[in-house]
Amino acid sequence: PDAIDRLRATIPDDLDIEVIGLTVKYPQGAEKMLIKAVTGREVPSGKLPMHVGAVVQNVGSIAAIA
Repeated sequence: PDAIDRLRATIPDDLDIEVIGLTVKYPQGAEKMLIKAVTGREVPSGKLPMHVGAVVQNVGSIAAIA
């Protein structure tokens, strides 16, 4: 929860970005499954999340590059 709040606080108001926290739910950890669960959009085979307007980042990755 603290990491989610911190991420939300860093996003400028003029950007259309939403940080969504999810409960752990197997087998929902795969990127395309998360996108479907959160947005209802399905990433077509051979396409990337950006093709449906989504980006998935985990907190560990964000911390590592920050």
